[in-house]
Amino acid sequence: MPAGEPLRTVSEQELHMKVGAYDELRHPHGYVYAKEHHHWYWFAGIGVSLALVGAVFWGYALYENGAAPVCTSSFVDRSTSPSGGRIAEVRQVSCLGGAPDLRLIVHNAGATAEAPAVSAFEAGTEVQLRWVSDGELAVAKQGGRVWFFKTHWKDVRVHLAQ
Repeated sequence: MPAGEPLRTVSEQELHMKVGAYDELRHPHGYVYAKEHHHWYWFAGIGVSLALVGAVFWGYALYENGAAPVCTSSFVDRSTSPSGGRIAEVRQVSCLGGAPDLRLIVHNAGATAEAPAVSAFEAGTEVQLRWVSDGELAVAKQGGRVWFFKTHWKDVRVHLAQ
């Protein structure tokens, strides 16, 4: 303090303003700029990120099941188990405008064919289905490649016959 200046009492608010802190009256949030209040941009960024991740998972689930609007599907062949309780279908599926492939779908009678595929084959492959019993399905193919092949669907054993 300069010499000769009379001493005076300083209020708490004035002291805070001198040392760079902000008073509760003008800046209740503690930030200089009002747009920093509540960090809205953090919440918006987190919300947009969660929406994008959700959209990716939703799209993958539709792709895995060969469902619209991601994929178009057309019926090729169907075979019913000896008891009539199970149905095996071969469908031609094209996802996201890509090259079509053949997918083998096994499902219970009366249920929709929107289940994950048991196997997938290159387009142009000739696929024949034959039920050996209610618990066993033989799949014969001619030409083309096998993209993937699962050996079981629930309690049905699926095998590739030559």
